[in-house]
Amino acid sequence: MEALANRDAAAAAAARTHAEIEAAETEEREARALLARLNTAVHARDAVERLAEMERKLAVAESVRVEIETEEAALALLKMPETALSELEALAIEIAKLRAPAEADSASVKIAYAPDTPLAIGLPVLKPSCTEVAFPA
Repeated sequence: MEALANRDAAAAAAARTHAEIEAAETEEREARALLARLNTAVHARDAVERLAEMERKLAVAESVRVEIETEEAALALLKMPETALSELEALAIEIAKLRAPAEADSASVKIAYAPDTPLAIGLPVLKPSCTEVAFPA
């Protein structure tokens, strides 16, 4: 009798243990499913943030592209007259002619030697300020 009672108690304990194992496995599956949903939500949130940043960059790039195309269209409308180059060359020559007398009147180097001084030729030495020239003795 006692052995039968022990067997029934052991069988009941085993059944309870199996039920607890099944409940734990069910909880684990639910926890894994929740974790997978959480990971998916985190990745989705990150993807939304990246998408928003890319859309912002795209909007900036699109506005720059439109501005470039507008400027290119305006530039294509501007046409230089065929005589413009020859007129610019004539103007440059006229400016050079007007500047020539002023440049001709600018100071030049004159060296006056005393009659009894022997003639010495040397290379000029530039001072650091580059405004004075000194000849070695």
